[in-house]
Formats: sequence, C-alpha cells, structure tokens
Amino acid sequence: MNERYVAFLRAINVGGHRIIKMADLKAAMLEAGFANAQTYIASGNVLFEHPSLDQAAIASALEQLIAARYGFSVEVMLRTHAEIRDMVDRNPFGHVQLGKEVTGYVTLLYHAPTAATSRAIEALSNDVETLVVRGSEVLTTYYRARGKTEQVTGLEKKLKLVGTTRNWNTIVKLAGMARAEG
Repeated sequence: MNERYVAFLRAINVGGHRIIKMADLKAAMLEAGFANAQTYIASGNVLFEHPSLDQAAIASALEQLIAARYGFSVEVMLRTHAEIRDMVDRNPFGHVQLGKEVTGYVTLLYHAPTAATSRAIEALSNDVETLVVRGSEVLTTYYRARGKTEQVTGLEKKLKLVGTTRNWNTIVKLAGMARAEG
C-alpha cells in the first residue's frame, strides 16, 4: 500500500522564472513511479502516492527529477495527506475571521526550526502580522488594513530558512483533495 503525500515546490513559476508546467510535471512524476499524481494551481502543489515512508528520500528523488528534467534546482517540502488534513482540522486560524481584511498563510519549512529560531520567528510578530511556529510550519495571520506584509515574503531570507508559503485557502483546498482521494 502506498503512502499519500503532498509536495510543495519552492519558488517556481514566479515572475517568469523557473517555469514548470504542471501537466508536464505530473507526466514526469508518473513516468518516474510517483503514483496518482495530481497538481493544483501553478505554484507547485502536487498530491501523489509512493510506496516509501522515507519522506527525505522521496523529496530528494523529486528534487533530482526536477533538476534533471528542467535544469534547475527546486526544494520540495513534503507532507503526508494526513498531516495536511490534520492541520486544516485543527484550524490554526480559528481565532480570527479570515477573508478580505485578514489572510492566513502557512510557510512549510524544509526542516523544523530550533527552539531559538522559533522564538526569533515569533518575535517578528507586530500589529500587521502575527507569526506562530508549529512544528515545521510557520502560521502567519496578516491584517491588511494595518499595513503591508513584510514577514510572509521575507521570512526565509531574514532567518536563513528554506521553505515555501501558501495561502490558507490553498492548504484547505489541498486537504479537501486529499480527503476526496481516500
């Protein structure tokens, strides 16, 4: 029986750089033995199945596939379907009404940060954004009316972390797709 995963590709299809067509990626993954690959929007979200339980090895294999096929490196943050569904079920943004004025973001990190780095991340919170670390994710609540976001787009660079950020609505959609698959 295969384990079900969601791969989040970092920094693809942004500003005309590192372009990967999702239909092509899906086909390449199927050819390489990643079963039942299904993509969601061009920012690099792929649901698939794989017989291995070694998440680091799977992420590495997908990174190698992308490098060989497209000629550039892409970091892959990998989570199980269960982890994504659990995140949505626990709704870390339940304390606020998300919508036009307040947006939720999830930064999926390559590795869980140390306790000191987690404290440094959370210390970046201000009137505009609230950041909370949960395991390998940084949850950001962004209040649009209070100012421009700085942390969502600059978090990785500021703290030398590798990760990729998705809007909460994207995470919810992926959890729904994971539920529909089984």
